[in-house]
Amino acid sequence: MGRLFRLFAVGALLVAGCADQGPVGPYFAPLVTPGQRAATPITRGPTLVSLCYNSNSTTPERVRQLVEQNCEGAELLSNRYDIGVCSLLVPIRAHYSCQRISAALAEERPPLLPSLTK
Repeated sequence: MGRLFRLFAVGALLVAGCADQGPVGPYFAPLVTPGQRAATPITRGPTLVSLCYNSNSTTPERVRQLVEQNCEGAELLSNRYDIGVCSLLVPIRAHYSCQRISAALAEERPPLLPSLTK
């Protein structure tokens, strides 16, 4: 029992230490323009941006910092649990409307989702 607890504690520390990079790190979901369904790389607004994050490992300040670095004129539209867009490890989606986005964010590709078919 003690060994299992230590293993769990070490795993939790590793995940917490890798908050911005590991499997629970925040990431931007695919970009969409209002009225459009597919992801489209654009840098002029208005653009809808979603940041997926884990509230246990990412602070609200870090979420704001990431959005401010990549989104000009950000307006928070919603902040809720959404596994339809985000993964199970980072299930919270902060959804913003931006007037302009950074070129890096416009070119960023969404993380690959596991596929059940070949």
